[in-house]
Amino acid sequence: MKCIILAAGRGSRLHKYTEALPKGMLPLAGKPLLKRQIETLRKTGITDISIVRGYNKDKINFNGVKYYESPDWETTGPVISLFCAAKEFDGSDDVLVSYADSIQEPRILKQIMEERFPLSKAIDTDYRDYWTARNGDWKLDSESCTLNSDGSIKEIGEDGVTDEARLHGRDASLTFISKEMAPKVLELHNKLKERFWDKPLVDGKGVSKFNMTNLLQSWIDNSWKVMANKIKRGWMEFDTNEDYENALRWYKTGKIKEFIDLDLTE
Repeated sequence: MKCIILAAGRGSRLHKYTEALPKGMLPLAGKPLLKRQIETLRKTGITDISIVRGYNKDKINFNGVKYYESPDWETTGPVISLFCAAKEFDGSDDVLVSYADSIQEPRILKQIMEERFPLSKAIDTDYRDYWTARNGDWKLDSESCTLNSDGSIKEIGEDGVTDEARLHGRDASLTFISKEMAPKVLELHNKLKERFWDKPLVDGKGVSKFNMTNLLQSWIDNSWKVMANKIKRGWMEFDTNEDYENALRWYKTGKIKEFIDLDLTE
């Protein structure tokens, strides 16, 4: 399996800390988030790693990693950055897509590799304590994530949903695309991009502004089955100033292990 890490954006909600650094380079326990993620990937046997860069791209420079550039990162969404690495969708290997501002336990990567659904998304079904600790209320900053009885995803990514019947879990950053589906994913993206570049398609967005959950919803709308890799905790994301400050505080007090059990050493 290969991994593509999306690291092009600045992270506007992390503006206190990203004046000079891309958000993936923010340190946790003395080590950048991206470095932690790369080390976790390699521990689980994933050594074919690509990073898509944009904002302050020269600050991201790790040995043994391939790089792609997203020239329009300021005006487009993460999915456009993803397909700047289009050559990785040639069907030669499975593709894992991750965000630069997230970290995961190795067990989650192993679970995704073992389950190996044609298309899947890591979904945390035990996220409420983590979300409450982050936001004060587990329903705040929420997105729809409704699962069918067979574990497939019915809908995902609609902002501001508070109906518990539509909140079966939380997007935990990782998206899996099998090598059989990778060329089809690229082909569908190119078709939709031509027709819906700036015309609303998913959640009121055109393809130019798609995030990863919008992309998944476009697959579902195309009658593709997208399975949930059901996980319980074991991951963290750093989307806001408060997220980062909370993580630093939790690390100092030992509380961070309630949510993710990693060797957080320099």
